[in-house]
Amino acid sequence: MENIFHSNIIKFSVYILTACDFAFAQNINQPVITNAVNAQLDLNQLDQLIKLSPTRPIYYCKRASWYVENNRFSEAIVDCDQAVLLNPQDPLAYFIRGAAHADLGDFQTALDDYNHVIELDPTNSSWTHAQRGVAYAKLGNYEKAIADYNDTIRLGATNQEIYNERAFAYGRTGEYAEAIADLSKSILFAPSAYAYASRGLAYSLIGNYSEGIRDCNKAVDLDPDNYEANNNLAWLLAVAPDPALRDGKNAVKYAKRACDRVGWNVPLCLGTLAAAYAETGDFDNAVKWENKSIELGLPKSETSKAQKMLRLFEDRKPFHEEKK
Repeated sequence: MENIFHSNIIKFSVYILTACDFAFAQNINQPVITNAVNAQLDLNQLDQLIKLSPTRPIYYCKRASWYVENNRFSEAIVDCDQAVLLNPQDPLAYFIRGAAHADLGDFQTALDDYNHVIELDPTNSSWTHAQRGVAYAKLGNYEKAIADYNDTIRLGATNQEIYNERAFAYGRTGEYAEAIADLSKSILFAPSAYAYASRGLAYSLIGNYSEGIRDCNKAVDLDPDNYEANNNLAWLLAVAPDPALRDGKNAVKYAKRACDRVGWNVPLCLGTLAAAYAETGDFDNAVKWENKSIELGLPKSETSKAQKMLRLFEDRKPFHEEKK
């Protein structure tokens, strides 16, 4: 079963650390640190700084960024709380705290912090818009996510991940041509299996299956172990409306490879395998794996399609997409 635009859900922790290091270098006033601009401080040094100057918000931010980098998000939040208490107008503390909340899966609270950053420093908040866009996407508000990615790009912060994330949001809103355009920009930064596999699926969703299969083949060539590339290629080879594009034998091969990579427990991949078996005429295996896909729990948006596919397989008929 097709895998609709999986998001990388990138973390912009590198920008958190860069911003924090710059601010730290401007504020350091303790002899325990030399060459502060390039210093890679360990936790003991950061503890010592705070002990020596417990009223300097930047020191708490610096330690919080260390906690974020080392996946100690709750402790990062505590330090950011103290930094905010000491200086409620410091956008850096809100920025780091928002990232920590997001990493803990509390995207709504993260939004509150990102909103503070943008209110306090609207002209230097490009990566905050990016972070907020990811949070909106995780909460299912793709229109607002797109608006934030637009602002990120408008403010001059462009990279491959931003275009990938905006393409994901466009895919969720059904704006496939826009998704294709962003994934093409992503590929210009650096060809990746993710971008080619996602663009291939997007092409199929506007009816261009031949271009979709071509892109998915490129994705598999770039990374033979990428499960999305294998899954998307298998899906298109199994269900393309044009019989000349279908290849059940290779669909089974790529679908099995995708299932291997994810431990045979991702429902969408098992649904793809079922469709591939059906295309070869092996309806017993098609029914088996479609049932397993449904048992494992599909997204609500895929449940009715899965039930339709299962009925077809039980009637010994393959599933093919309709021409768009």
